[in-house]
Amino acid sequence: AIIYMILRGPKKLRLLHNRILVCMSIVDVLYSSALSFSTSPIPRGSRCTFGNIGNAQTCAAQGFFVTLGGSVPLYNAALSIHYMARICYKANEETIAKKFEVFMHATALIIPFGAGILGLVFNLFQSRLVFCWIADECRFSEEGCGEGWDGVRAKVNAFLIYLFVGIYTIIIFVITTSMFMIFRVVRKREQAMKRYSFA
Repeated sequence: AIIYMILRGPKKLRLLHNRILVCMSIVDVLYSSALSFSTSPIPRGSRCTFGNIGNAQTCAAQGFFVTLGGSVPLYNAALSIHYMARICYKANEETIAKKFEVFMHATALIIPFGAGILGLVFNLFQSRLVFCWIADECRFSEEGCGEGWDGVRAKVNAFLIYLFVGIYTIIIFVITTSMFMIFRVVRKREQAMKRYSFA
């Protein structure tokens, strides 16, 4: 609906926040579609899971698109920064686009996409009971641990988990800070307007 409304609107993709919203929505559709399959892509024989009719390939595909969904909160953070720059610092739309748009898209897409590729290369997408994502394959598989799990694969697995924890922590900080700064500026302007109207 958001993509349709923006593309049908008069300004379409000429505005930066519209371009961010469209990209975020496209990734969100892929992410939500992957999650909608729930447990069905999880390989048969996985313990503690109901409705699992998939195999290693379907689990890897779901895990990749769930990982790509990490772009959505990163785009949310980019949108928060955009609004903060516009409202708090009165930055020009074209200036923000020229200086920061490439960085916003690169950050939002490259990190989750790179993490997804690492997950595929090192076969890290396993059952997490309700969907496939980065997980310890020893936990829910009837076959036990795969070859090389105690070495490089385990380290890459831990790295990706810590990477996402770190990214989400930064995102929460960025969005909270941006919203607080916007609130202060809007509140100050509202109080100034009240004084002006009573003068």
